[in-house]
Amino acid sequence: MITSFDKYSIMDCVEDCLRTTRCRSINYYQGAHFCQTNFENRTTVPELYIAKPGWIYTDIEDWDKKIAGACSRSSCRINEKCIPQPFDQFTCVISDCGVPKGDSYSMEHVREWDAIGISRGIHITCADKHNQLGSERFVCRSNGTWRADLSCPEKYNECDGNWMSYKGHYYILNQTKLSQPDAMSECKKCDSFLVEIDDEGENKWIEEHLLKDRGVPQNGFVMHAMHCWISMAEYSSNMALMNVRHEQRAF
Repeated sequence: MITSFDKYSIMDCVEDCLRTTRCRSINYYQGAHFCQTNFENRTTVPELYIAKPGWIYTDIEDWDKKIAGACSRSSCRINEKCIPQPFDQFTCVISDCGVPKGDSYSMEHVREWDAIGISRGIHITCADKHNQLGSERFVCRSNGTWRADLSCPEKYNECDGNWMSYKGHYYILNQTKLSQPDAMSECKKCDSFLVEIDDEGENKWIEEHLLKDRGVPQNGFVMHAMHCWISMAEYSSNMALMNVRHEQRAF
């Protein structure tokens, strides 16, 4: 929906749609004289078309453009609405903010009364494999831009990332603090299991290149594609987790 009006006749509703560049159809409820203008129609999104008692639906192509008067000749932009002026003239004003765009956004939870018109709001959530940070409510400002604080960072796979190598072993650092059971669980996610590193050179390399350079305490876990290594014999409740693999990777 673009927007809605009450106390409108059906002809008022049709005319408003004809004067709004983005409008493609209307819904009209006779009993309450309530008008809704839509940016889609039942041809473009047939799955959203629902017949309801008391409501009239019509496509804008069903009506003569001359109903809009001077605005039938307007060249207003896609997010603008034509306003008729004296002496058969017209002007264009911003009508809406358009549909929020973003590969990380999902429209699956848009609500029935959401709209993209000025001062209206719409509910946007994050797509699959993305974390949701901030509010899902977007509000259309008078300048045609959305006011929103939603961020949808991609979920990180702990088994992927930028790897470092040591004698055919490949490592990646994960600074999540974990208990022993949780660390064992993380190892399993990467097809690994827990063992203790007893190679002094490898432990020293881990300390210098994976822990110290990144400011991580030395009580850390390291994971291996075939094994999950621990850099110290004693477990701690605040361990940093690292992944390590045998297979070749490009750096």
